[in-house]
Amino acid sequence: MEDSNSTNDQLPQWHDPLLLTDVQQQQEEEDNTSSLSYSSNTEPISSKFQTLAMVDSNSNEDTCWQESQSVESITMKKLIDRVENDAVDGRSMLGFSLTSPDLVICAGSPDLSRNGYRDSPELLDGKFSIELSLENGIDGSDMKDSIKTPCVKFSSVFQTFNKELSPESSFELLPHQEKEEKLVKDLVPGVCINAGCTDRAVVLGGVEFLGDDCFLGGDTVRTDATIGDGQNGDLSLYQTARYDNFSYCFRALEPGNYDVSLHLAEIVFTDGPPGLRVFDVFVQEKRVVSCLDIYAQVGANRPLVVSDLKAFVEGDEGLLIRFEGVMGKPIVCGISVTKDFSANTGEARLLKPIGMSLAAECDSSKEENGHLEVEGDYQKLLKDHEFQRKELTDMRRAMDELKRENRLKSRECQDALKSLQELQNELMRKSMHVGSLAFAIEGQVKEKSRWFTSLRDLTRKLKIMKMEHIKLSEEALAYKNCLVDMDEIRSTILSKMKQQVDLHEDLKIKFVEGAKERKELYNKVLELKGNIRVFCRCRPLKSEEVAAGALMTIDFESAKDGELTVMSNGLPKKTFKFDAVFGPQANQADVFEDTASFASSVLDGYNVCIFAYGQTGTGKTFTMEGTEEDRGVNFRTLEQLFRMIKEREKLFRYDVSVSVLEVYNEQIQDLLVSDSQPGVAAKRLEIRQAGEGLHHVPGLVEANVHNMSEVWEVLQTGSNARAVGSTNANEHSSRSHCIHCVMVKGENLLNGECTKSKLWLVDLAGSERIAKTEVQGERLKETQNINKSLSALGDVISALATKSPHIPFRNSKLTHLLQDSLGGDSKTLMFVQISPNENDLGETICSLNFASRVRGIELGPAKRQLDNAELLRYKQMAEKSKQDLKSKDVQIKKLEDTVNGLDLKTKEKDFKYKILQDKVKELEAQLLVERKLARQHVDTKDCRAATATANETAAG
Repeated sequence: MEDSNSTNDQLPQWHDPLLLTDVQQQQEEEDNTSSLSYSSNTEPISSKFQTLAMVDSNSNEDTCWQESQSVESITMKKLIDRVENDAVDGRSMLGFSLTSPDLVICAGSPDLSRNGYRDSPELLDGKFSIELSLENGIDGSDMKDSIKTPCVKFSSVFQTFNKELSPESSFELLPHQEKEEKLVKDLVPGVCINAGCTDRAVVLGGVEFLGDDCFLGGDTVRTDATIGDGQNGDLSLYQTARYDNFSYCFRALEPGNYDVSLHLAEIVFTDGPPGLRVFDVFVQEKRVVSCLDIYAQVGANRPLVVSDLKAFVEGDEGLLIRFEGVMGKPIVCGISVTKDFSANTGEARLLKPIGMSLAAECDSSKEENGHLEVEGDYQKLLKDHEFQRKELTDMRRAMDELKRENRLKSRECQDALKSLQELQNELMRKSMHVGSLAFAIEGQVKEKSRWFTSLRDLTRKLKIMKMEHIKLSEEALAYKNCLVDMDEIRSTILSKMKQQVDLHEDLKIKFVEGAKERKELYNKVLELKGNIRVFCRCRPLKSEEVAAGALMTIDFESAKDGELTVMSNGLPKKTFKFDAVFGPQANQADVFEDTASFASSVLDGYNVCIFAYGQTGTGKTFTMEGTEEDRGVNFRTLEQLFRMIKEREKLFRYDVSVSVLEVYNEQIQDLLVSDSQPGVAAKRLEIRQAGEGLHHVPGLVEANVHNMSEVWEVLQTGSNARAVGSTNANEHSSRSHCIHCVMVKGENLLNGECTKSKLWLVDLAGSERIAKTEVQGERLKETQNINKSLSALGDVISALATKSPHIPFRNSKLTHLLQDSLGGDSKTLMFVQISPNENDLGETICSLNFASRVRGIELGPAKRQLDNAELLRYKQMAEKSKQDLKSKDVQIKKLEDTVNGLDLKTKEKDFKYKILQDKVKELEAQLLVERKLARQHVDTKDCRAATATANETAAG
């Protein structure tokens, strides 16, 4: 038995690749890498081979198998040589038809023993595969590069018969010629879909692919390009496809195992590159193909078949195939779903090699006949084994003869090597002689090379001069054309400039008129509302007032209509009407909403005054200044001012400066003066009249501001320096009138019009009765001055109400400062602050009466404040226009001089061009003479060298 096994290890063995199970190959040899190829024109291989005998499972048959194993191994190589050039017809190769699982003999059958045959080394190494089709028969690995019709691909057979059949392996056995039509009909896949084409079916490899159906999503695409190299027959299946993310659901399939084949081709991105279309394939929601790139695999317009994808259908759930793009959109040309019979019947067993018919029934009588046939074939194989052993002996004798012949050839090679060495020595001596001759010739070559170098230099210089000549000619011509073009462009530009200037002036005039009209209409709207407007705001009850049980004396039911009612003992006492009424629930934003329009008036050049009036503790400072979290009217107005300046920055230029002062005990004090300057702080500030209706305070600090952060810093500085004190009415009462003066200078960038306006933001000191506050000493003096200035303000308002010819503005520093804003050419807004507490009813009624008197004043139309230097600016603009005209005349003269200079330069270049032409002719003549001399010199040297060589030869 050991001798038999050793003999088997030394010889290659071959078995039928269609048989599914064999025993394990014990040893593989390196020489067994060739593949078997078969054609379709030879007689069935069953007529050339003897049938291999199957051995029963008893011990006697095991012994017979071990003895015949060596015989089979010896004869296998010759068998391979016999079939290497033979072909097997795919239709007549097998003597039976296998179209259903019932005709496959399974491994679990008791009729078959586990003793089998070994696989061929090609199959075990995974280097050999078999492809079957009705058209091509059986092809081996040597046919892998040939073009075949679509076929079923077999995976490598497993190495041992004890293992299960590979789940990737699949096969179909082909019938005789007369049963072809029936077998093709049986082998039609369960579902074959021509993706992307719903109106017709196509046939590929004998299988009909029906119109597109059972799909969900995706679009169709069609191409007329030829698929493949045009030699594969009709491949119209690959000329239509479905693309995008889509899926197919085949619900009509019966339960069981199925093989899925995908027919793919890249018919869209035919120019590549790879990576434009990469996608995954999911079968029953399991990824079976990952990152598939058709172009990277086979290129464009070439078919690619992905086969042997396994699927299992359970119950009536159907088969779901989904395509999902990783990069780009998936594409598929056809889908084939066939029933997997091998998976349904288990592991098949080896029955006989190629050309043997499988038993279609497990009938006992047929099994006995099969065993007799196998026994006869076994005896024939023994005879072949003896014949092969004799041939092996002959081959060994031939090998000895070849060894002897090899030794003789080796001796001949050694003799030839010695001869070669002698020839090499002779060649070395000849080479040295040739080197000496080359050294002699080198001197002559160098002399000639110097002449050729000088000749090349002259030629190169001549070419350079010709190129310079051509370049100068082109430049001269370009200058001439440029002069003509410059004249045309100059006239075109002048005409366009004139048109644009006229259009610009027209638009400028229209814009200025429109802006002026807008300002006038906006001002009229404000005048209709009233140039002096009165807003009433009531603070909420304080916590201590609520705790004391204080009652509300103000009714705000008609606040939306601008009315409020003062209650006394729960009954209406008097009703007041104002431009706006803000109850205790109103916030700072609500109050400022009706105040924002005054900021636009300031930028339009109108003086504006906003002040808060009321008794101590009613919230005047909160309304005007607010807190850092809840800004008041001052901050919000200036914020609106800078926002509008930003919007108008392309049309207007504004300069904004802020001053903060207070009127304390009828004295004007600058709140922006630092305490570290005592001399400056002690300076008396007085009001001076600068012109008709204009007043200013000399020495007052004006802080230039450019943004809101700078504005807030200035406002905080002034508020911190303001005089406050404690009274019975308020713990931190303002004891002075705090005034913020914002001066705005504007310039219209279109017409040069300048404006100058002021915005007064005034937080008046609290109006209160001396008897109520019970102040003494310094506080008494402060209260008297406060009441005096407020009384003067009342007198001014009364005079304005009665249209008195004399308005007592000078009775108080407060009214004197506000004269610009309380006159007839300004806009005024007054906040009257009241308390809802019934204990403050008297002060509340006094404040409301004062506000009613103010609301009754008619100031007349407001006037814009034009800058006195505006007329002078117009004169300067006219003068500047005259200077511009003069400068343009000078530029025109300069252009004319430039044109004349260009003409002179052109004439000079023409003259230089003629001179260069003459020089070129002279150089050409010199070059001809030098060439003749060089040729004569070379010929003389050649003659001398030839003579010397002849003399040396004769002497030798």
